[in-house]
Amino acid sequence: MRVRAKVGEWVVPTNRAVLIPAGVRHDITMCGAVAMRTLYLEPGLVKDLPRTCRVVNVSPLLKELILCAC
Repeated sequence: MRVRAKVGEWVVPTNRAVLIPAGVRHDITMCGAVAMRTLYLEPGLVKDLPRTCRVVNVSPLLKELILCAC
């Protein structure tokens, strides 16, 4: 999976995610079979979230929490 935004472009391997702040225009391209989940958080819900796009690690626990939330 590839994610593009005005501020950068990222290839997202297994067990990674891209954090994209609210309001950032972006597009996603899939290359092959991809299983993707998307979480939307209310702006201001988590005060310490970065204000820029970045790739983050998805631990096994976080993966299970995301699957449960979806």
